[in-house]
Amino acid sequence: MRSMIAESSGRTYVAFETLSEAKQHANGVAILQADDAGQIYVVCPTSLIECSAESLDQFLVDIDKMQWNDASSAGIFFEEYEVGDVVPGGMGGGIVIDGIWIHPRLSEVGVIGSVEKVLRGERSRI
Repeated sequence: MRSMIAESSGRTYVAFETLSEAKQHANGVAILQADDAGQIYVVCPTSLIECSAESLDQFLVDIDKMQWNDASSAGIFFEEYEVGDVVPGGMGGGIVIDGIWIHPRLSEVGVIGSVEKVLRGERSRI
């Protein structure tokens, strides 16, 4: 979906296969989403992610169980965006900031501090 949106606006869409590959690019971003991009949970520059790819996968499972609860439509995507760019998606999409963007719905369930700790590798689960 985001590739079609980028193409329709004349932008180049760049995606990476893995966290490791995305970390090699200055503008690599991880997008954790559900509902086939109908819900963006977290947008984070890959340079800030210190946890393993496996921990990141489990992190998405944990968030999704609290919010959407449909693992078949959840995924982590590694794409190229600059700070200030909007990441298209439902529920308002997301935004690339110089830090970790967390959808406001996650603040409602009180997991923001845990999100940051998991991504920074300081905690294994929410």
